[in-house]
Amino acid sequence: MENFKVNRGSDNRTFIETRSYKNLHKQLKTIKTRHGRIIHVVGAPGTGKSSNIYAAIEGLGLNCYDLEFGLMDPHADASKLMDQIYHDLKRGLNARSKSEIYHDLASFDALVIADKFHDAHLMNTEMVGYSLWAKTKGMGSLKFYLLCMKEYLLNRKKYKEINIIIQTAWTVKLNSEKKDFLRTLELCPGLHWPC
Repeated sequence: MENFKVNRGSDNRTFIETRSYKNLHKQLKTIKTRHGRIIHVVGAPGTGKSSNIYAAIEGLGLNCYDLEFGLMDPHADASKLMDQIYHDLKRGLNARSKSEIYHDLASFDALVIADKFHDAHLMNTEMVGYSLWAKTKGMGSLKFYLLCMKEYLLNRKKYKEINIIIQTAWTVKLNSEKKDFLRTLELCPGLHWPC
């Protein structure tokens, strides 16, 4: 199987507007006037999640903060991962506290959690992207999701001011082929990615 992953802008010179792109574009169109939205783009690796997200952001002229991730240890525990995310946000936003991070993120149209977070190791071999960390941790990565839920519940009011665009590819291997976990097991049959 050939590798069609988009690792840099020059890989993505030709873009075709698919039905999935048009659906995402429609969702993102209202992001400047609505706050507290979480737009979750799911699909198997290589289905165009990143390409569609970045093309829609550019096409709509959205001002987004693209989360860059700087974890160095693929064996770090979930708490260290969460600490690293806040460290990277503080550094990237030049913020001094969590409160300031939330305030600064609210000034953007959205926080994007995509390639620079998930695949940091493909852009810089000294870094560990979330996807590599989760692969290394296996089921141990579930603790991170619990920490995310806790963080959200503790800061609900602040999250109501921030839009988040997040992509994930939760994959399972069936007959030596990678499939999207949520779609394959029909845990979320209403998801419209890919169409």
